[in-house]
Amino acid sequence: MGLAYRVFRGWIRGSEIGSAIEEEDGVLRFPYMENEAYELYIAYQLYEDGNYTTPGVENKIILLCDKTAVMLQNDFPNNPEITEDYQKSRSESFSVPVPRRRDNEYLVDFWETKLRLLVTSLLSSYRKVTQTHRNAKRLETCNYLFYTFGNKVDLGIKEVEAIVMYFKEKGYIKIVTAHCNFKSDTLLAMKSLNTFAQKNGITYQNTIELFCEYLLQVG
Repeated sequence: MGLAYRVFRGWIRGSEIGSAIEEEDGVLRFPYMENEAYELYIAYQLYEDGNYTTPGVENKIILLCDKTAVMLQNDFPNNPEITEDYQKSRSESFSVPVPRRRDNEYLVDFWETKLRLLVTSLLSSYRKVTQTHRNAKRLETCNYLFYTFGNKVDLGIKEVEAIVMYFKEKGYIKIVTAHCNFKSDTLLAMKSLNTFAQKNGITYQNTIELFCEYLLQVG
């Protein structure tokens, strides 16, 4: 992986560079200056490949981070640690002098260290300040699962938990389950699926297909 990928991974969405900030159960979009970040990603790719048509691109990345830090702090004024952490990372980054050695490979490694400090600080702060909101949304999803999906198929909480985890482990469906304390119980999931299939006169596979459809509507 190149420097541009390593620095901007987590900032830019899309197939070129991977998804947003990685979470334990999916991804978290970083909604700040994505277009500008992508342009700098392309510019640094050229620099890293030995095409020096984009002089000063490192300073542009620093400026992008500075602007983003201000935007992030303005959006979360009750979290002064955003600016504090960023300034600390910035000071640490700027305390390392630019080396006299000018070969491209060495400079790439040098700037990776400096720039990743700034980008990582921003991503980390955003993850922290939005954690409470994400937890609430997950719990809301879990409750919705129990009372909407569970009632629809006439199953209790334990059966719903087992089926959701079984489907997730099998890759049938992706659904948020973090912070819900879901327990994996393959036997209970299979029994519940079989019981539903027999009760409604459909096949086991049809039951899986139907439940996946219901869960997609919920999730």
